[in-house]
Amino acid sequence: METFQTSNEYSPQGPWAFIKKSLIPICSREDAEFILSWVALTLAGAWSLKSRWLDLMTYSNGSSMLAQDWGTRLSGNDLVYFIKGSPTITNVESWVGSVFILLSSGILFLILRSGWRLQAHMLGQSARFSPWIKGLGDALIIGFLPTILLGWLLSWLTDSLRWIGSLPMMWAAFVWTILLPMALTSFWMMQWSICRVQRLLEPVTSYKDHLRFCFYMIWKNIGSWLSLAIMSTALRVALSYGALWMAWRWGAGTSAALGSVILIQVGVTILNAGILRCLLVNVVHFLSNQHFVLKTVEDLKRRVL
Repeated sequence: METFQTSNEYSPQGPWAFIKKSLIPICSREDAEFILSWVALTLAGAWSLKSRWLDLMTYSNGSSMLAQDWGTRLSGNDLVYFIKGSPTITNVESWVGSVFILLSSGILFLILRSGWRLQAHMLGQSARFSPWIKGLGDALIIGFLPTILLGWLLSWLTDSLRWIGSLPMMWAAFVWTILLPMALTSFWMMQWSICRVQRLLEPVTSYKDHLRFCFYMIWKNIGSWLSLAIMSTALRVALSYGALWMAWRWGAGTSAALGSVILIQVGVTILNAGILRCLLVNVVHFLSNQHFVLKTVEDLKRRVL
């Protein structure tokens, strides 16, 4: 009788098994496009915030001393005005606001497309528009409502932390309230990645079987995907908060200091883009492993029969 040895290579593995492999940069043009798209979005946001800071200075006639001592002499009224946005910036007919919205929308589209190009490049295929947009429809069908229900359940758990009443639990609930929407968005984007990559790996002959397979790949490993989404989101938020805290303590009274703050933001953006790239690549490795195992099992069955 012929026997076969099994190893991890020939057994299906969960998403966490490919994290280390996904962290290895491949230094391709698609990698650079994805990261530079995020940098462009950050610079566009910095340009918009600069305009808002200048508008705030005009509104407060310099009384906040914002340019000389950034963050330490900002009055409550100035803060509310800044958060709500000045009429000059938030007005739909404002040239600055309109240009920023159009520019950011275009850059966001480039980010989504460059992420897709990165995944297709890893599979040695062209990043066709059809699997990309059809995968979005697949994710909406099989993942949107379950993700909403999952978010409702996790929100209920957050309320339970508040009911405990202790200060640490209330702080934990506050942080969780911030992280949860971002983590769920990241989780749903992973579902979109799975659906579109699956369309590249295997032609859709039966749409029902395609949806069933994608749903199984997602929700069979719900704990792994959700923990990846939460931990990656927490890390990205921590990095962004660290950059903001550093800028707040440092101040931006000179052009050199302001430029340094922007460079810090760009550096954090590159790190965060690397984290998101890791998630995209991880989906490719995960599904490739699943298909390799399925193909191996089918070959073994044919050899036995």
